[in-house]
Amino acid sequence: MKQPKLIKLKPADVEALLERVEKEALQEGDYEIIKGLVEAFIYLSQSVNEKATSIRRLLRISF
Repeated sequence: MKQPKLIKLKPADVEALLERVEKEALQEGDYEIIKGLVEAFIYLSQSVNEKATSIRRLLRISF
């Protein structure tokens, strides 16, 4: 997966987005923010898994 596009959000923006999600009252642009956040989460999860796999492989080779 390619690196996701950087989305700059202030904590207040995130709180407002979460409130709109809870109220099922999304606004224009919310979809792009949510999509970006999900893509970033997936990217980070995959990166951590790849690093963990590499570290395990290195430990197996070393010991």
